[in-house]
Amino acid sequence: MTVGLKRRASNFATFCALLLECLANATRPSSWTRPVRDRLWRQLLFSGVEAIPFTVWMAVLVGGILVMQVNTWMAISGEVGVIGEMGGFMLVRELAPFLSVIVIIAASASAMTTELAGSSFAKEPEMLEAQGINVLHYLMLPRCIGMALSVVTLSVFFVVASFATTAVILTVITGGWHAASILIHSVAMNLGPIDFANFGAKTMIPGLFTGVICCQEGLKPIPAVTMVPVAVTTAIMRSINVTLIVNAVCAVITYV
Repeated sequence: MTVGLKRRASNFATFCALLLECLANATRPSSWTRPVRDRLWRQLLFSGVEAIPFTVWMAVLVGGILVMQVNTWMAISGEVGVIGEMGGFMLVRELAPFLSVIVIIAASASAMTTELAGSSFAKEPEMLEAQGINVLHYLMLPRCIGMALSVVTLSVFFVVASFATTAVILTVITGGWHAASILIHSVAMNLGPIDFANFGAKTMIPGLFTGVICCQEGLKPIPAVTMVPVAVTTAIMRSINVTLIVNAVCAVITYV
């Protein structure tokens, strides 16, 4: 048990050190050399742009579920504005940020960890260091920042696609735009600065933390190629755990 606690403390200390290193480098203009910028654009393309179709498809399904709930409770209470506001808040405050992070973890975190673990097994980081290249700067910075920005982008697409689906289905069901307009208007009018702050925190922070965790697990010394799947599994489980913790902390800080 003592060994396990020491290992966890060491992992946490390493995570904090890598996170501070990433944030420090991100604030320096000199850090964003052309190779780092190119790596950032590739990360945004892989994590953000290529994940948009699946994110939109998932958002359409969630929007369909939302409209079914709104329609059911509207038949009971007749208050589409109140019911829609509750569903909209749940979507913006909780579902969109969390599910977008899950998409990033499933699609990009595993691939990133596998890539870095494979390069670590092949001793590529040591070769870069021998050439005078800062491994954490070149390999970690663009990946972590790219992951954070990708989560924010996917969350915005998720919210827009979900509300668009809800509005279209409500229009078809009710035979007019009245219910859909009340729903969208009630949500838009009741979202405040604290909701946008909560949305930004629940997207950017887990995305950044996920990137750091993937780099931490992927850049560890890999004694055998069979340890690559172990590193991937560990990175995914830690990323999900951190995402849940960040979501809980943000909810308590902003709404309790």
